[in-house]
Amino acid sequence: MQTYHEDIPEPLDATLPSRLATLCNTLMSAAEALLKARSETSALRRLCTLLVRSGLFASARLGHIDAQSRYQTLVMQAGPRTRTIRRVLETYSPLGDFDSVSLTAWRTGGTQINNQAEGVAMDEAGWQSLAAMPVKRAGKIWAVLTVDAASPRFFDPQMQSLLERLAAMIGHTLDELDTKSALRADHDVLNQLSFKALLPAITPPTPESGSKTQAESRALLANGGLLLHYQPVVDICTGAITGTEALARLQEHGKLIPPAQFLNHLLLEDRNLLFRKVVEQALRQMQEWDRGGLQLTMSVNVDAQTLLLDETMEFLRAIFAQTGISPRRMALEILETHDFLDLEKARARLIALRSMGLRIALDDVGIGYSSILKLRDLPLDVVKLDRAFIRGLRARPDDLVFISGMQMIAGTLGLSLVVEGIETDDILDALRIMEAGYAQGFGIARPMPGASIIDWAARHRPSPATQEPATLLGAYAMHLNWFREFQSGRITAARPPVTSSLDSFLQRTGLRTGRIGQAYGALQATLGQSSYERTSVLAAAERFRETLMEGLATV
Repeated sequence: MQTYHEDIPEPLDATLPSRLATLCNTLMSAAEALLKARSETSALRRLCTLLVRSGLFASARLGHIDAQSRYQTLVMQAGPRTRTIRRVLETYSPLGDFDSVSLTAWRTGGTQINNQAEGVAMDEAGWQSLAAMPVKRAGKIWAVLTVDAASPRFFDPQMQSLLERLAAMIGHTLDELDTKSALRADHDVLNQLSFKALLPAITPPTPESGSKTQAESRALLANGGLLLHYQPVVDICTGAITGTEALARLQEHGKLIPPAQFLNHLLLEDRNLLFRKVVEQALRQMQEWDRGGLQLTMSVNVDAQTLLLDETMEFLRAIFAQTGISPRRMALEILETHDFLDLEKARARLIALRSMGLRIALDDVGIGYSSILKLRDLPLDVVKLDRAFIRGLRARPDDLVFISGMQMIAGTLGLSLVVEGIETDDILDALRIMEAGYAQGFGIARPMPGASIIDWAARHRPSPATQEPATLLGAYAMHLNWFREFQSGRITAARPPVTSSLDSFLQRTGLRTGRIGQAYGALQATLGQSSYERTSVLAAAERFRETLMEGLATV
């Protein structure tokens, strides 16, 4: 993606990778601190301390804006300059133009960046760049997280994405603390109830219709009842098929039994047997595809307990030696919800598997801090994003921000990102605009028998690489990309090249003459002024975003 950059030296660009790595590490430490927090104040104070100790920020603070537009500090940390910063905040309130990023973030509910801070107050505080992110509690803006840097042009879109993820994590922590507090408040009431009175309400869960017992499932597994279907994984930018995921089914009298009807009943020894048979079938299928001229990678699911068994290692060594398939073509997927009781043993086992050439994937990764900690603590190669992020994208297109944040974390840690659950062309289009890695889902291909993969691959036509969106959701993703670049100060041209793709899309779809086109034209008119005000551009960009959202609601 081409962007216009001012002819101003950017001395920090060379340090961008190390700064992102530092921020990622800080984000993970913050996740751990939030997870262990006993109280709201201790959690927030610890968070600000970690941000300043990272060496990236001169100060970090959380505050809110009162009815008189004055900044009220909740917690703050600025190292040895804490007293100076506190005096500056007290002296220059009410805000006015001072620290307007915090005020604007509070009022608009969106991230605000000032990469060229000027003024007496800024000089006294030692700030040259500021970033402010709203923190939501119970769905409403509760505070603003503001971080400041002593260097100009410090906040780029990648750092902005990670900071927005941190603000979201703070909101989740506060919501969880509120929930725990409410439960404690109800504890005395519950204790007054008769224990016997509660017993009738506690009943075993009703099994899903058609579910198999443990004995029935094991018998099917042992007697050739396992059948694998395979779901293609494609490169989001090109659409080319790169691999498949093996998905287990049981079959009885010609009828397929889905995983939901047998997996939960399996004991450890049954899951171990299932894993072995899946790997054996998957490798035989790969041999068939190889003979047909289609060489693909393969992903198989494994639970944490099975992975830690010594016999699992022995089995994997033997089966790859027997088939001649390179272990590098297989990824073992661990569900994010499966915890290792012995983390050190888990690390050692995963390192041993990777030394064999196998890749390790963490499946169903979400925004929670437990996911972040696993990314930090486990030696991984692939991250598979929880489909919950994808399911409601049309209704909540701003969830693209979280996908972008995970994309940034994965890239900084050297991990591949796979987005699951893609069911529509517009979602695939938006992710293509974001260059989000790899994808799988019903919108690309449903799981199918192994013999059908070669035919599907022959019929499949990868999308031509283009920067122009094909759908309204793709246009929304492109505008978000541009907006984040503009907020960071890295785009200042009147008509950045990326907007020509939006213009072409609006013309081609007939939207250029409607409300969306009018809002887009107003943004272009504001950008086209010989001397425009940044706040005017931000307002016009936000209006265009809102109009796109209204359009998405009617699609």
